[in-house]
Amino acid sequence: FYSSANLVDWSFESAFGATEGFHSDAPWECPDLVELSTPDGETAWMLCVGVASGAPWGGTGTQYFIGDFDGRRFVNRNSADAVHWADWGHDFYAAQSFSRSDGGDAVWMAWASNWVYARQTPTQAFRGALTHPRILSLRKGQDGLRLVQSLPDPLRSALPEVCLGDVSCPPACRCTFTLAPGEGLSLFGAATPQLQNSVDGRRLIVNRSEAWAEGVAPGFSGSHAVLDGEGPLRGEVYLDHGILEICLEDGGLWITELSFPERVDVAVAADRDEREGV
Repeated sequence: FYSSANLVDWSFESAFGATEGFHSDAPWECPDLVELSTPDGETAWMLCVGVASGAPWGGTGTQYFIGDFDGRRFVNRNSADAVHWADWGHDFYAAQSFSRSDGGDAVWMAWASNWVYARQTPTQAFRGALTHPRILSLRKGQDGLRLVQSLPDPLRSALPEVCLGDVSCPPACRCTFTLAPGEGLSLFGAATPQLQNSVDGRRLIVNRSEAWAEGVAPGFSGSHAVLDGEGPLRGEVYLDHGILEICLEDGGLWITELSFPERVDVAVAADRDEREGV
């Protein structure tokens, strides 16, 4: 951290991170520091950093710390070895916040891509896109304060709501779902669910292995486990022309995934088949 009275001359104040959180062979980048209100009406600070490689699902990820900041030094409220991810999908990186004119909680957006394949995705006239804006807040759990994200109400209301089993859907829409153990969520007419609750209900699998995904770029297709839990999964998915933003645990867990299907206006379906070994 550096400070300046004139934005020309800078003085070193403190350092953070060498022994904290998750590290790989790539640097932390795109830092952001946000003041947030706690459920008790006090103040805490979220320090966010982009991890350029080595995230659990492969490639880039966005890590955050909850702590205190006095203008000179950031102090982590959690243990040094605790690791917290802002999003458990492949495509949420370099998140940057901005304040709101109404004085409400800060909002941020992220780059919806991953450095593993960002230069090779099959797009024309542009290279990458941003996620929907998300409001930032804090929730108190058994292990302390954790980040919660939610779509602004006007934006969420502007997205048409579709139901599981609809024959078609708009390219930009939202869908509420509940997945019991063994059930999955299929989007864009995919034969394999992109989101799968394990048979025992204790693992959430994110899958991106359809034929249209396998041919995008090396490292794009594959699957990974997100969390340990138990029972049904309830959440909402926001679709925007191939960008999937999946919200679980009332905003406590997000999964952002790029997709490049042939059509983005086909059915949203729940897969009711129990798959052995999933």
